[in-house]
Amino acid sequence: MLRIIRSTDKPALIRLMRARATSLSDAERVAARILADVRRNGDRAVIRYAKKFDGLDLGKIGFEVKRDEIEVLQLIGASKWYIRKPFIAEGVFFGFFSGTVAFALFMVIFLYFQPFLTSYLAGIPKLPLYNLASLNMFVYPPSLEFILLSYVLTIFFGMSIGFVGNYLSTSKYIR
Repeated sequence: MLRIIRSTDKPALIRLMRARATSLSDAERVAARILADVRRNGDRAVIRYAKKFDGLDLGKIGFEVKRDEIEVLQLIGASKWYIRKPFIAEGVFFGFFSGTVAFALFMVIFLYFQPFLTSYLAGIPKLPLYNLASLNMFVYPPSLEFILLSYVLTIFFGMSIGFVGNYLSTSKYIR
């Protein structure tokens, strides 16, 4: 919140000047620390300092920038596919990444509970995926082939959702 100090309020002016009174070497030390942080952390540091000093949250204006990029590309005559391609590639990448993380997390949880499941399901014969036992596709205990198929399907659906989502979201701004 911005506090207004009137020039007639002498005690408040003196307090403000004392609070702001620093030597040049102190200011240089602070500036050097900020510059070093920006060199080390790049855009993250700039965004953090913009929020700290200016109250500007740059994370919230991300899609506005993308909409402006789309408008500029349209003005210079870019095709719809040329405009969509980087957004769709980003969606497909995030779909791949999130599918991989979700699958890895599931596998860690499954492997953690594997001893409990093994004792609980003792005596149950191998459960094939449909009639694919000849291809060594067993749901339980899960075969390597079944795990790989599950991973491929998880990635496929994640990438498909990223593709369709970004295609539809760019369609809103592409004329």
